[in-house]
Amino acid sequence: MLQGAVALQVYKNAADPNSGVAVNAAFAVVLPPFLTFGDTWYVRVRATGLTNYTISIRPVTVERPVWAMPTTFNQTFGDSGNDSAGNPLPGDRGIDLV
Repeated sequence: MLQGAVALQVYKNAADPNSGVAVNAAFAVVLPPFLTFGDTWYVRVRATGLTNYTISIRPVTVERPVWAMPTTFNQTFGDSGNDSAGNPLPGDRGIDLV
């Protein structure tokens, strides 16, 4: 980004752009289960000021099993400190997600 700001919306219902997800960041990854295969999705980009942006699509490779987040509030969840085979991870035994 040069100057200014970029915001985007990803939505499925062309009649209601606010029905999807709004992203006010320089980078976003939007994937299932939010996106559904075989459906048409729309991306709206709004830029203010002198702004340069690129929209790209590429496959995402999953590096580890997906975590199911709890559906209720105030429930503890997280990294077990073990790999998918149950062996302790090296170092601090944590998986950095960023």
